[in-house]
Amino acid sequence: MLTDKEVRALQPREKKYTVTDGNGLVLEVRTGGQKYWVARTWEGGKERRKQIGKYPEMSLKVAREENILYRRSAEQRRSVLTMGELVDEWIRRKLDVSEEHMKTITLRLDKYILPGLGHMPVSEITPQDILAVCRLAEDSGFLETAHRVRGLIGQIFRYGIASGYLHADPSGSLRGALKASKTAHYPTLTDKAQIKALIQGIDDYPQPVMRCALQFSLLTFARPGEVRRGRWAEIEGDTWAIPDETMKKKGRGGHLVPLSVQALGVLARLRLLTGDSLYLFPSARSRNRPMSDGGVRTAIRAMGFTRDEFTAHSFRSLASTVLNDAGFARDWIEKQLAHEDEDQVRAAYNRAEYLDQRREMMRWWGEWWE
Repeated sequence: MLTDKEVRALQPREKKYTVTDGNGLVLEVRTGGQKYWVARTWEGGKERRKQIGKYPEMSLKVAREENILYRRSAEQRRSVLTMGELVDEWIRRKLDVSEEHMKTITLRLDKYILPGLGHMPVSEITPQDILAVCRLAEDSGFLETAHRVRGLIGQIFRYGIASGYLHADPSGSLRGALKASKTAHYPTLTDKAQIKALIQGIDDYPQPVMRCALQFSLLTFARPGEVRRGRWAEIEGDTWAIPDETMKKKGRGGHLVPLSVQALGVLARLRLLTGDSLYLFPSARSRNRPMSDGGVRTAIRAMGFTRDEFTAHSFRSLASTVLNDAGFARDWIEKQLAHEDEDQVRAAYNRAEYLDQRREMMRWWGEWWE
């Protein structure tokens, strides 16, 4: 902290400079020798500066008192920010996820979080308030959703802390307060007769573009959203280069999918049907939009499989099961499934990791279905 003697002794320099007293109070010394007290706060992730007086007209003691008053008013401004307003800013500034993931987040916000917390000032929300919201899902039997809601609230509060709106994340106190959830796995087929029925159902599917979508999903086992939003421009020879913006999580450099001879054959047939469109699988209503996210799901139901037997995601679990049983390295399989690396920097620079090995594995996978 400064002393009166130190403040008096400060001399001008070629450029304006500041000297810190503490608690956000600084003294700005200008080139002409003038000295001004400035209070600094952080609001909405941005630094705010307010000139509160000139030295020596305002003494060091008075400047400290004025700084405290200003900081209290800033705290009051932050205290009236509601959860709904913080959520809006978090979505606008921070959130960068796929369309499907955004739908899931919006559903959880609208069904659980905003009705109970949206009107409340974020500074007044307690762990008990958050627990009450999570219990809405837990009491309905949706244990995994309850944990996801708590995690979503934690993300929003951590953004609020980084932006200067909050000092703590109350959701962190809920660890162990909710019932443990069982990890849900997508259903898949293990019986050879069922797998044969799946292949037959795909080959006999009457709508040619959807038949290609089912075959391509099977041969690439990419995520359903990546398949339906796939573009012709992403096909580079015998590789499908899925861009970062299409991936479930952004900032990981995209994903490379080696295409087997069988997958390339599907694309050759598909090009005759949709080659004039931006998308591999355009909407039936507009060739300028991808097919709906329920298209493949509806086709699977039409083939006679219930949601407890097979889903659009089940192509992935089926591939994982078969390839693991065939003895392929787990790292190759996980990379091909584009399961996210916890190290985002490493993930972004390793989209081609195990590419040669994965190419051979995808060749085997394509032949396995013939």
